[in-house]
Order: sequence, then structure tokens, then C-alpha cells
Amino acid sequence: MWVDTDFEKASGIGTTVTEDDIMNVVGSYMSANKGRILEDGYLALPLTLKEMASDPFLKWADAKLRAEIVNKAFEGLLGPKDKQLVALAKKKASPYSGDII
Repeated sequence: MWVDTDFEKASGIGTTVTEDDIMNVVGSYMSANKGRILEDGYLALPLTLKEMASDPFLKWADAKLRAEIVNKAFEGLLGPKDKQLVALAKKKASPYSGDII
């Protein structure tokens, strides 16, 4: 039987997610996935953003704030995005066509 409290919980009513909450979850995620993130560089960013958006708690967080915190965490770990992406593009260049994969 469906009751109002089930609906409220399922829709996030009454759920408050603070900036500190987001930072804690993102920090834990970054620590747990550090090796993969260092290996993949900024190519891991879209997957990380998707996983943070689907996190049962963080899905109720402000999406813009969540993305800003994830981007800052990546920049803190990998350095500036533009320089890191150029290096990654050179590393991932196809040996067959000269095109970037």
C-alpha cells in the first residue's frame, strides 16, 4: 500500500543536501576512483557527473553546485582542463590515421 510518506521520500520532499554533503560524497568518490580518473583524465568527467547525478542522495542536490564541485575536484587532481585535454588528445591519437580518437 502506497502512503504519502513513501511518495514524499521517493520524490525528495524534505531532503536537504548541503554543499558540505556534496563535497563529502564527491571526495569519497574521487578517492575510491582515483586510479581510473588519473588514467582516463578528463575523459572520466562525464561518467563521474552521471554517477553523481544518479546517487540516491545527491540526485536531490542542486545540479549546478554538484557539477561545480565535481569540476573543481577534477581540476584539483588533474590540473587545468585545457592543458590536460591537449596532453590526453596527443596520447590517444590514432596510429593509423593521425586523427584523434
